[in-house]
Amino acid sequence: MRRVLPFVIVSSLALVVAVAGANSQTAPAQPPSKPQAGGAQAAPPAAAEKATAVFTGNETCPGDNKPVNRDKFVEVEGQRVYVCCDNCVAALKKDAAAAKTALTKAYPEAKPVTAKNCACGGAIVAGKSSDVTFQGHKVTLCCADCATAFKKSPVTTMAMMMHPGSKDAKNATDPIDGKPIDGTILALYKNYLVHFSSWANEAAFEKDPAASFAKIKLSG
Repeated sequence: MRRVLPFVIVSSLALVVAVAGANSQTAPAQPPSKPQAGGAQAAPPAAAEKATAVFTGNETCPGDNKPVNRDKFVEVEGQRVYVCCDNCVAALKKDAAAAKTALTKAYPEAKPVTAKNCACGGAIVAGKSSDVTFQGHKVTLCCADCATAFKKSPVTTMAMMMHPGSKDAKNATDPIDGKPIDGTILALYKNYLVHFSSWANEAAFEKDPAASFAKIKLSG
C-alpha cells in the first residue's frame, strides 16, 4: 500500500491539471448586454408608415406606348389623357379627332371599381345605384345625387372607393410648397388622401411624409 498511494496521488493531480487546461481553451462567455435605465431592454425602432401615390390615369402614351409623364396630358371630354412628351401634347391639342381617338386608346375598357359602400358612406343597393365611367373605371354610386357630385371631384371619389375606410384630408394647398392643389394628384398616408400641386411634390412627400403631413389641418 505504501508504494501504490504516491502513484494514485500523482495520477489524480495530473488529471486535474489536464481538465483545467482543456477548460482554458474554451472561448470566454460574452458579457450580458447592459440594460437601459430602469432595467428595460432597448426596443426595436418602429417601422415608418409609407405614403403611396394614387394614380387613376393611363400608364402608357396612346401615341407610341412609351411610359407617360404624369405632368404631360390633354383634357378630352372632361378626362385626362396622359402622354410621354410635349410633342404629343401639341399634336393632340391641334387635332380634336386625334385627341378623341387617344382617349379611346388610353382607356379601351371600363374596369369596375368594386366597393360595398359609396364614397358618401351609403350602401350600394341594386336597382337604386348609378354608374359613372371615368378614365377607364366604372364606378357604381349609391344614388343619382352622388353620380352628379362625382363630376366635381372624380379622382378623389374613386380613390375613396378603391381604398375603403380612407378619408379626404381636404387640404386646399400643397403641404410641400403651399401652392393650390391639383385635384387629380393624391397620395394615401395614415388612411388619409392628401392632395398636391404637382407629381414632383407628391414624390417628395413619399420620401418624408410625416413632416409635411403635420402641416395639414385635418377637419376630423
